[in-house]
Amino acid sequence: MALSAKETKKRKCDGGQVAPGSHKRKKREAGSASASAEKTATQGKGATTSPTGKTVRKTGAGKATTGKTVSKTGAGKATTGKTMSKTGAGKAMNQDASGEIQEMEMVQSLVEQQAAMIASERSISIEEVVQAYDALVKMHARWRKDNAKLKQKVETLETTHATQETLDKRTVELNKQARVQELERATLAQEKKQHAETVEKDKVAHQAWMRDRDATLSELHGLQQENAKIGDCSKAVNEWISKCRNAEREKKGAQNDYNGLQCIRANWEKELKDSRHAVQDLEKELNDSRRAVQDLERENADLRLWMHSLDACCDVEIATNKFVSARTAACTFFLLRYLYR
Repeated sequence: MALSAKETKKRKCDGGQVAPGSHKRKKREAGSASASAEKTATQGKGATTSPTGKTVRKTGAGKATTGKTVSKTGAGKATTGKTMSKTGAGKAMNQDASGEIQEMEMVQSLVEQQAAMIASERSISIEEVVQAYDALVKMHARWRKDNAKLKQKVETLETTHATQETLDKRTVELNKQARVQELERATLAQEKKQHAETVEKDKVAHQAWMRDRDATLSELHGLQQENAKIGDCSKAVNEWISKCRNAEREKKGAQNDYNGLQCIRANWEKELKDSRHAVQDLEKELNDSRRAVQDLERENADLRLWMHSLDACCDVEIATNKFVSARTAACTFFLLRYLYR
């Protein structure tokens, strides 16, 4: 069937609809159309009519063209399914695209049947040729609209997929940061707890040492008081000695008193020696307490060194954990990248 270029353009612009008054023109052009149909039939089974009215060799050309278009649409479907496999909206749009593709395949089968009928040797009517042409034009217009919609959907889905991938990567990074922060908080809490326990132990030990020191100081204060008393006694002894010396001058007159004073003097000297021995013992105890204080200070220094070594070990462990977590995350990332390549 031969149509003018204007009428063909009008049919394409109208989306496959026939312009008003075209049926009358069809009746007037029936003779020329029948001649073109006879010419097409004489060209053999390998000829068919294109949408523009030109004769095309090989009846399978329309089928091949439509099949190529459908294969591209199927590729778009596969790409769409791969892109939006993670979202429900993508699944719904994939279902819509698959329905449109099935409808296009049905139209393709109808076109193939029409092409087979045209390629057959039996004569067909002009109305059947016109109907086949109209169906082909409508199918072509619908295919162009559907192809544009599918392209727009694919672009939208690709944009959505890129955004989703960016959000997923950001979520993974935030989860990693949250896990690292949680580990750091747990480590800091453990260190704080250990430090609090150590401080509590040191506090208890310091309180015990303070009590011992207070007891020792109270004992020293008592010994100082006793030493003061001994000093007073020494003064009294010296006075008695002076009195004894005076009494010696008066020995002849008071020999009995002098002998009594000599006994008293001997007793006081004995007590003085005992007090001196007691003072020496107190000095020894004071030296022992000072040595104990020095030992406690050494132990405190050792404890501080131990705490510093523990802090260094904790820092090394934290650095090791960070390295292991970073290494594990990197290995996981490359493994996932290799699997989804």
